Amino acid sequence: MKEIATVLLHDDVVEINTPYHNRFVEDLKEAVPSCDREWSAATKTWIVSIDSYEEAEEVLSRYFNIRVKVAPK
Repeated sequence: MKEIATVLLHDDVVEINTPYHNRFVEDLKEAVPSCDREWSAATKTWIVSIDSYEEAEEVLSRYFNIRVKVAPK
């Protein structure tokens, strides 16, 4: 059974919160250019530009069940 990843959609970025999985991190770094992703140590989330979300989602789906939420405006 896959663990759950939470995705919070904003207008221009996506916050991705997952349990730690080394291979996921490696694959995410391969799929999403460094200019489109950032690790936030404070919140323990990946911040991915909306332009690269499709690539990030493809990697996420390999390792996790995805729960998507929309950030309040």
